[in-house]
Amino acid sequence: MAVSLVVAGSAAADEKADAVVKKAIEAHGGADALNKFKAGKCKLKAQFELMGTDIEHKGTIAYMLPDRYKLELSSDIMGTKLTVHYVMKGESLKLSATFGDMEIPKNSEAEKAQLKMVAVVQEAERLTPLLDAKRFTIKAGDDDTIDGKKASCVIATPRYC
Repeated sequence: MAVSLVVAGSAAADEKADAVVKKAIEAHGGADALNKFKAGKCKLKAQFELMGTDIEHKGTIAYMLPDRYKLELSSDIMGTKLTVHYVMKGESLKLSATFGDMEIPKNSEAEKAQLKMVAVVQEAERLTPLLDAKRFTIKAGDDDTIDGKKASCVIATPRYC
């Protein structure tokens, strides 16, 4: 069974959404298995084409639930290095980005809101926090098909973001 998770605007908990989340938790080894690790780190490497030039991104993402998140990203764009650093510790947010020797303007409210939402999505991906009514409200969305398989959709709304 596939589950599609959408973090969205206002929502109310309902029985179908609750059942879907509980089934997904069990499919992933149960709540104890999902809650065992509160932190994680991954390396990423991506490549895309921009105006006929292949651009490679490398970086790391680290998190510790519920409110710590760090992204470090570097790219080489036609010989000029782009670096991005985002760090969130609770309500404290630090953003920095440079392109070559030039600092890219940062710390806009939109960037801060986006970084907070990334941390919320990271938490929601663990599934078990979705059942905590103090943290999220959930409701069933329209069923969908993913890779030819029926998927139940749940719309999750953070209460604290």
